[in-house]
Amino acid sequence: MKLRNALTRLFVSLLAVLLVCAGNAFAQSSNGSVVGTVTDKTGGAVANATVKVVSIDRGGETHNTTTDSVGTYRVSSLLPGRYKVTVEASGFAPTVINDIDVRASLEVNASTVLEVSSVGATITVEANVGQELQTQSGEISGNINTEEVKNLPYFSGNPIELVLTMPGVQDVANRDNFTNGVGFSVNGTRPRANNFLLDGQDNNDSNIAGQALQPVNHEAVGEVTILENSYSSEFGRGGGSVTNVVFKGGTNNWHGAGWDIIQPSKLAAIPAELGRVGTTRNPVQITNTFGFSLGGPVKKDKLFFFATPQWNRFRANAGAQANPILIHWHRLAASAVAPAISSRWMRASMPVEIPVRPWILARFYAGIQASSPTAFSGAFAWISSYPITIS
Repeated sequence: MKLRNALTRLFVSLLAVLLVCAGNAFAQSSNGSVVGTVTDKTGGAVANATVKVVSIDRGGETHNTTTDSVGTYRVSSLLPGRYKVTVEASGFAPTVINDIDVRASLEVNASTVLEVSSVGATITVEANVGQELQTQSGEISGNINTEEVKNLPYFSGNPIELVLTMPGVQDVANRDNFTNGVGFSVNGTRPRANNFLLDGQDNNDSNIAGQALQPVNHEAVGEVTILENSYSSEFGRGGGSVTNVVFKGGTNNWHGAGWDIIQPSKLAAIPAELGRVGTTRNPVQITNTFGFSLGGPVKKDKLFFFATPQWNRFRANAGAQANPILIHWHRLAASAVAPAISSRWMRASMPVEIPVRPWILARFYAGIQASSPTAFSGAFAWISSYPITIS
């Protein structure tokens, strides 16, 4: 009992430290920004206009700022999600821009033109969800949103593989890919020149570069951002690109999902090299990847949670991965069956029906977020496995 209590206190302490440290770094790299210019109908800049930015998903406190002498403004350190921007200025009708989609590590433009004030009038503008022209910087970047991570196919299960769909990103041959995880070249640079982040934290393999932790739970990942050129000096390290994987978080709405991805050997084709030696069926080999996710508010507009465990269950015969053994017939000259062999080679028959206990790999991700101008977010990851044993 004392040992259990001690381990519980240690776990809680480590989790608290992790959340605090993750919160400090999260504000540096994974948050987005809303920028824009406020003008009147003649194109003149509107100085000292009040700009208010509030989260639609999480509510919470309003981020306030004012435009400068040339009508521009900037609101930084915003958690990824949907926002509402309200612009007010003396002599003009208030303007509201709904559904601004703020994405990780990127800037979104929310420029507006104010109309001359009329009594009780408020102008509402819906944000354009189409391709946006980047006018705030020369940065070349791309973003893979939640729906794309969920619906686009990628064989490895690692959503970083989807950056290969971005302009300027090329796949590389195996001989050129001496990195961990998904290797790729950006604008002709080597795969080892890429920088990888996980919720803004360093996620680089210290030995051969590439991703140290490779997320394979599609429900845990909210979006993937890749910065390819002319990005801010706050990221540093990589001369090729910066790829930031951002986990999902809780909102004011309850949300969740459940899944079971089944890969049975009966649906797999017999490998050509095995078919040539007479194999007629694949050994039993079944993989189940299953899990669930759940997120929602702890206290509305203030505190939120999100968690998702995933398990990989592997079942197979012990000989599932073994190739048939070919034995030269001269080596069986002393055997009574040797004279009956008409071929120079014979295929040795080996029993493969040796049951193997299931092998399970469990992954767990949990995060907690607070809605405020100094928002924090943290994550705790746990990985464990049960070894293969033969009955």
